[in-house]
Amino acid sequence: MNDRAFSLGLGALALVGLCGANPDRPLPFQVCAFKYLTGWNCPLCGLTRSVCHALRGHWAQSWHYHPAGILVAAGLVGWMLRSTMKVLPDAISTR
Repeated sequence: MNDRAFSLGLGALALVGLCGANPDRPLPFQVCAFKYLTGWNCPLCGLTRSVCHALRGHWAQSWHYHPAGILVAAGLVGWMLRSTMKVLPDAISTR
């Protein structure tokens, strides 16, 4: 398996995980060290929840949690499609 196919598989697994997670509480623990130490929201707080909502098509909730979440979700999906298009010809030619 080449590196591109491996990274594509990891990315697909991450997207499936984000789609399957509870968008309002995607992780069962506090991830943000800044918020844990200071109690203040960091500039990225809410981005994971925003991406989860965007991947489900909940645009208003996504925007509410973090305006960049829609762009990040679109970038992730675009990257997955681009990587798939690059890996597919290699997979077909090796058979």
